[in-house]
Amino acid sequence: MKVLLINAIGKDIKVEPLGLEYLLSSLELSGIEVILVDATIEGLSEEKFVNKLRKIYPDVFGISITTMGLMSDLKGLYLAKKACPDAKIVAGGPHPSAVPIELMESVKDIDFAVIGEGEITLVELIKSLENDKDKNLKNVNGIGFRENGTIKLTQPREQIKNLDSIPIPSRESIDFKKVVAGLPFGRRNPFSIMMTSRGCPFRCIYCSKSVFGNKYRYRSVENVIEEIEYLVSSGIKEIRFYDDVFTLNQKRIMKLCEEMIKRNFDLIWSCEGRVDTVTSDLLREMKRAGCYHISYGVESGSQKILDRAKKGITVSQTRDAFKITKEVGLEASAYFMFGLPGETKETLKETLSLIKDIKPDFISVSPVWIPPETELLEIAKEEKVIENINWCSFSGSKLSPITIGSPPQYIPKDLTQKELESFTKRFYVWYYLHPIRAYRTLRLIKNPEILFRGGKVLLNYLIPLKRNV
Repeated sequence: MKVLLINAIGKDIKVEPLGLEYLLSSLELSGIEVILVDATIEGLSEEKFVNKLRKIYPDVFGISITTMGLMSDLKGLYLAKKACPDAKIVAGGPHPSAVPIELMESVKDIDFAVIGEGEITLVELIKSLENDKDKNLKNVNGIGFRENGTIKLTQPREQIKNLDSIPIPSRESIDFKKVVAGLPFGRRNPFSIMMTSRGCPFRCIYCSKSVFGNKYRYRSVENVIEEIEYLVSSGIKEIRFYDDVFTLNQKRIMKLCEEMIKRNFDLIWSCEGRVDTVTSDLLREMKRAGCYHISYGVESGSQKILDRAKKGITVSQTRDAFKITKEVGLEASAYFMFGLPGETKETLKETLSLIKDIKPDFISVSPVWIPPETELLEIAKEEKVIENINWCSFSGSKLSPITIGSPPQYIPKDLTQKELESFTKRFYVWYYLHPIRAYRTLRLIKNPEILFRGGKVLLNYLIPLKRNV
């Protein structure tokens, strides 16, 4: 049986599909014929994408679907069905894991949903289809399937306890010359990504953990080093660690850094941390091991907003973390969310004040999208922001999404969507058109595609502002 994993067409960021690479290596290790086609990295048009799929013509398609990328993911799914109408389609990833029944009811072309981590589940599903032609599907934990017109879910799959048991992601099918890392990353190419842990124990109201859950699990240092050595030997010069909280287990990261220093890798790297999980000693060791940048989820400069969002940090901790990060000599990014429950013009001013204090090297501001299976969704329902939402059309929302294909946006009671949009646009223009920051950012851009994409985004912010003057 031939399996074709596809990364959908029409996405902006050309970064390798790590989740599909994990599935690829697991299927290969089990002796299953499998191919990965990344339409985004390869820059395929719809026509070329369909023609390539027809030439391969698999028995089964596998596609990962996220809520934020739902429309482009479904577009890839429909093109796959158009190319190979007889092939079965398996959907996995965050969105099918959160709302498998709703997704399969809305998208009739999906034959199976993989719920949760897919490395073991997908292998068992394919083996079942090979050997018994759907007879023993009920014995495969963690899937959704169709039976006589009804969608059935099997018993939940236990999370993988020993992450070292998962084979290292297979990257042979990726042309790293075509990978484009968005700023502030991608200082050295080729660029790759890794995960050394899964799960996040924190309970932020806006975060969906449908795949990896709340239980924090991590790979051994030896296992992580093995993958780094594989990447370095393949010519990789920079790594972005995609762990939800890379710095959560400080002793483990200290040991990892010690091993990286011993091996003297020709490598730089970055990661994501929390402001309450870093110390000067840890950051210094990270820098010695090649780290140049750490991103923090700050979200807000208002303690009231942070508490309401159950972020579990204080504004004081944010100030301290940025202070020691800069003292050590690392770059620091700050992620913010404008419009969390309780947000007002005054709390937004508190956030602006904090930004001026901590002086992040880069910032990212996100609207507050409402993912499925989150506490924020329940709050939005109670406040009548959305009700009985259809996740495939995002109908049921009283507010139109800012971006076509994005989930509905949460709008706090004391602000309007227009006010949030205006504040966000003016904020970005204020921050990135500052002469020093603009010069520093332009100096880091080494790929014309990033320059074009960034310029287009900034222009979209400037035009509405000019009209409003």
